Amino acid sequence: MHVSKKLSAIYRELFQAYLCEEDKSKLKILFQKYKELFLENRYSTGLGLSLKLLEKLFGSMGKNQIKILDHGCGGGRDIIELTILGYTKAYGVDLPAKEKRMKGFANYLLNNMLSINEARVQTYDGNILPYESESFDFAFSQGVLEHVKDDCIDCFYQESARVLKPTGIRWDSFPHIGKPYDSHSGLWFVHYLPKILRKKVYGLYNKESLVDWVHLRTAKYHKKKLKKYFGFYKDISQEVIGSFHDEQRYDGELRNLRSVISSMMRRSVAARTIFYPAVKICGSVNTLAAKSSHIIPDRLVID
Repeated sequence: MHVSKKLSAIYRELFQAYLCEEDKSKLKILFQKYKELFLENRYSTGLGLSLKLLEKLFGSMGKNQIKILDHGCGGGRDIIELTILGYTKAYGVDLPAKEKRMKGFANYLLNNMLSINEARVQTYDGNILPYESESFDFAFSQGVLEHVKDDCIDCFYQESARVLKPTGIRWDSFPHIGKPYDSHSGLWFVHYLPKILRKKVYGLYNKESLVDWVHLRTAKYHKKKLKKYFGFYKDISQEVIGSFHDEQRYDGELRNLRSVISSMMRRSVAARTIFYPAVKICGSVNTLAAKSSHIIPDRLVID
């Protein structure tokens, strides 16, 4: 079984034990099991790329000095994993309706298993972040921007910039509207259709809610917002594709193909020229943003 699935299974077991008010000793045993498996496979989890970026961008700082914000944290599991690794100033925020019980569970684990004496996983109204201005060194979102509604997107970026330190860096990873396959619906090309037709097609698969939940946009749209609210940005999608940071997410021949493409892109300018334009159409966009141009490194090698 893929390590991410193993971790998720243990986490669900932990959550059920928490809901059933099991003996704390059982929770400690399960948490230790989760912790050991995560530490052994940290770079092969959903947090893997975040960790590599943190190490590359803030390697000169102690882990316990870097203040981190997961902007769109869901149930807060990434905050637990960051804290396990020694990033003791990690915070997460999301909408109140988003995995409410899981947020409480995450804070319980942080308080009782990791000795964090405050609620690090919080909720907000989707507009004003509950943090002081210029307070975070690193902020990130993965698969969040496509869920931010049109009337909230400017506020999302504005608030993101407000809470970032002058020397801070923000990383975002998001799908773009040009991708032929939409992982949210599991369908090809449907998101290209006008909203009224899209809703009808989703209805055939009992997925009508996606019309109001998924808001795919162009990469150019997001880059304009980054330029407007932060001042400077860098598209690191090519570096991410070449890093092959998520090898365990692929199986069989697909894994072998992904490995070959990444290896060639790391070593050959010609391969980057040939493969990247095609690969980026199907992949996510990854950007770094900062308030000063010199904060973002000119060359970033993610290995």
